Amino acid sequence: MRATGFDAHETVRRLTEAGASEPLAEAIVSAIGDVGERAASKAGMAADGVCHRADPGSLKAELAAFETRFTACLYRALWLHGAGVVAGIAAVKFFLPLA
Repeated sequence: MRATGFDAHETVRRLTEAGASEPLAEAIVSAIGDVGERAASKAGMAADGVCHRADPGSLKAELAAFETRFTACLYRALWLHGAGVVAGIAAVKFFLPLA
C-alpha cells in the first residue's frame, strides 16, 4: 500500500535527474512509501500513540478539559485585544488632541 497521490516512478526519475544513483533513488522512494503505509495503518497510529485511548469516558473528560483551556485562552486573548484597543485610543487622544 502506497501513499495516495505518490508516483514512485516519477519520484525515482526526478531523483536520478538530480544526480542520485538509481539504487539510492529507489531506496528513498521505498522509504517514503513505507512511511506513508505506516502512517495510514491503524497499527502504525497505535504504535505512535495516536490511538492509545479506547475509553469513551476518558475521551469525554479530555475533551472537556481541552474546552475549558481553550475557552480560558480565548477570553484572555479577547481581553488583551480589548486592552490594546483602549490603550491605542488613549495614546491617540494623548498625542493627537482633537480640540
